[in-house]
Amino acid sequence: MVIDARAAPNAAVWGGNLIRIARDCGIVAVVVDGCVRDVAELRDSGIAVCSQGVTPRGPTWGGHIGGAIHCGGVEINAGDLIVGDDDGVVAVPIGDVNDDLLARCRTRMQREAQGATG
Repeated sequence: MVIDARAAPNAAVWGGNLIRIARDCGIVAVVVDGCVRDVAELRDSGIAVCSQGVTPRGPTWGGHIGGAIHCGGVEINAGDLIVGDDDGVVAVPIGDVNDDLLARCRTRMQREAQGATG
C-alpha cells in the first residue's frame, strides 16, 4: 500500500489501528509519503512500514483509493510494482515489469544474500 500524505505533513495518517486492519486484509508493506504514529505497534505488526517521519499528532482523514498519486516525487499508479528494503523503496511502472526484470531482481537478491554487491 502506498499513501500520498503530503496534504497533511504535520499529522500521522497511519498507525496502530490501521496496521491491524491492513494485516487482516493481507497487506505486507506500507509506504507513506508523510508521517505515521504508534511506532511500537507498527514494528510489532510484522508489516514493513516506510515513512517520511513519525509524529504523535493525528489522525488526518480524507483522500481517495485507487487513483494515481505521488510518493517521494514519483507518480505511482494502481498495479505498479513497489519494492523496498531497509535502504529505500523503488517503484516500477507495471508496463515495465517483465520476466527479464524479475529474473535480474532475483539474481541481485541472491548475490546480496551471499554478501556480494554491485
